[in-house]
Amino acid sequence: MIDLILENEKKVIKIDENATLKDIIESIDGKYKNVIGAVVDGDIVDIHTPIRSGKRIKLITKKDLESLEILRHSLAHI
Repeated sequence: MIDLILENEKKVIKIDENATLKDIIESIDGKYKNVIGAVVDGDIVDIHTPIRSGKRIKLITKKDLESLEILRHSLAHI
């Protein structure tokens, strides 16, 4: 198990090792359905990235400035 500080909620959550961001969002509740990624200890990740370690996580929606990097990366695959 990994302890993460969820900055959006200002609380600590426990996750299984290698859980994806999508798994984390689903375990919290439905209000994060607009999340497209997160910043985990300073690294931007998408919702399919396994979270293998980390201490702090900030969820990103399309309204956040950091979302631009994720959207550009995704569009590069098209």
